[in-house]
Amino acid sequence: MTYPTSLKLAKYQSGVEALCEILHPMYAGDSKQSEVNYITRVVFRLNDRVKAEFLLGKYISRNPVVGTVFNNVESGDSVQVSWQDIAGNRGQATATVK
Repeated sequence: MTYPTSLKLAKYQSGVEALCEILHPMYAGDSKQSEVNYITRVVFRLNDRVKAEFLLGKYISRNPVVGTVFNNVESGDSVQVSWQDIAGNRGQATATVK
């Protein structure tokens, strides 16, 4: 299944703040739902080098926004985010620093 992913960059002090929104239902498998599906990993990269990794659990809200700050970035640098959920679904997005 495909879940849309958006990545937005904004200037933040001496660097860039990267915010990623993932449109994902995040089923925790409580008593009302029999299926379980939640995001387990979100990775941020700067120019193809891993800079931040978040390990999430089933108690994160649906459509989560995950973010980090990159320092020492230059115009033209590439920021990538990728994620995967417990069911094996994956998503990614890329943005260029202006």
